[in-house]
Amino acid sequence: MTDIIAFANRHAPDRITIAGVLAVRCLRYVNETPVAPLKTLPNLHVRSTRCEERPVFHQSTGLYGFLQLQPGSHRVVINDPEQRYLSRAIEVEVPDRSGVRAILEKGGVPAPGSAAPLFTDAAMRPSVNYPLLPGESAIWGQVSDNSGSPLAFCRLQLATRYDDSDTSVVSYSDSSGSYLLRLSGERASFVEPVDTDADGVTDTSGELTTTFDRELRVHALKQNPLGLVHPIDAFPVDFDSLDPDDPAGPYQLESFSLYNPATDEQRLPAGSLMPQPSIQVGRRIRWDITLT
Repeated sequence: MTDIIAFANRHAPDRITIAGVLAVRCLRYVNETPVAPLKTLPNLHVRSTRCEERPVFHQSTGLYGFLQLQPGSHRVVINDPEQRYLSRAIEVEVPDRSGVRAILEKGGVPAPGSAAPLFTDAAMRPSVNYPLLPGESAIWGQVSDNSGSPLAFCRLQLATRYDDSDTSVVSYSDSSGSYLLRLSGERASFVEPVDTDADGVTDTSGELTTTFDRELRVHALKQNPLGLVHPIDAFPVDFDSLDPDDPAGPYQLESFSLYNPATDEQRLPAGSLMPQPSIQVGRRIRWDITLT
């Protein structure tokens, strides 16, 4: 190995730009708002199903950098050994940088326009084991079919508020059917007292609302992944950008009921109107979902 490659090995943040072929940035998912703050996540297991190479995590950039992947299509699987985040997969097209590497190994400088490494992002959604901070709002539970069997990789979309704007949180049930929807932007609503007849005397009292009903949409995979040797293989790799209502896509919209085991409350669909789970600001509330 030449001096330049040895230098790159000693300076991990520089490796991916000198001899790397793929850099994956794993980001903590917040919600569907494009400007939501995203934190890079260390200590994840990132691997290609075609290669045994373990990428190097660059602390300064938050990138997982691969050096040895062969050119072409790769399915990259990402897991959290502490199970705080849901496993996921992405598909990438690794460029051929063999010519660049050969020039570097001879101590040369690659020509302008030479193949660059591929940089890609992967949103990591919290699992039921995610350690919520005090005051964070969330709903969680189990997704099952009408016979009580758990359903993996159901797509769940819940309306929420973030920075006083309407948005949504999108996640999915894990391989055991469990889900968590973290609502980091929910805040209590306060209605100020009003002087209704302008006599200078307040006629209404202020009202603080900490419980809200939110619209929920549930899509199930057309192909049930349970029973597969590697269930994650059934998970759509374009999850972040897919249209779940696309007839040619992997999902179909489902009717469902909700059940809160703590209060024994059941909420049923009314025709085409689906029930809405209530969320409580600063609390983690359980709502089990049963497809009907």
